[in-house]
Amino acid sequence: MSAGQMSVPIVFRGPNGAAAGVAAQHSQCYAAWYGSCPGLKVLAPYNSEDARGLLKAATRKLSL
Repeated sequence: MSAGQMSVPIVFRGPNGAAAGVAAQHSQCYAAWYGSCPGLKVLAPYNSEDARGLLKAATRKLSL
């Protein structure tokens, strides 16, 4: 509709991968699938410190 003339900066945060109490169908990691979508930047942190830093950096980048 906008022919690429508009950008929509947004940060999505969500869990993925193995977690306690979920069945096998809920344990997939979709980072590779999201990474194949044009225009998306995907971050998959290793630990909670990485997640915090990446989330802060992503929200700072949105305000530029």
